[in-house]
Amino acid sequence: MDKDEFVEKITKDQENVIHVEFDENEVDIVYDVTDPETGEYDPLVVIDTANMAYEHKINNKLISMNFFEDENLRCARLCLKNDVMDDLIL
Repeated sequence: MDKDEFVEKITKDQENVIHVEFDENEVDIVYDVTDPETGEYDPLVVIDTANMAYEHKINNKLISMNFFEDENLRCARLCLKNDVMDDLIL
């Protein structure tokens, strides 16, 4: 799968993806994990994102995961090995 196909698939399947960036050996995917009612971290979305990161860790694709704030957004960033693009299930 090429980069454009990967971005199209991931943004279609996961509507809270707000940014995808490619580096030589990795892919950074940024998710919006903001609770629209409170403006704080949405606990259920954070748990879902952490579970997804754990699945990538099991498959030896996860490089790192972190949470950060960007103005009014609460975000989660997964840094994955770029061979994750070859996987059919994200």
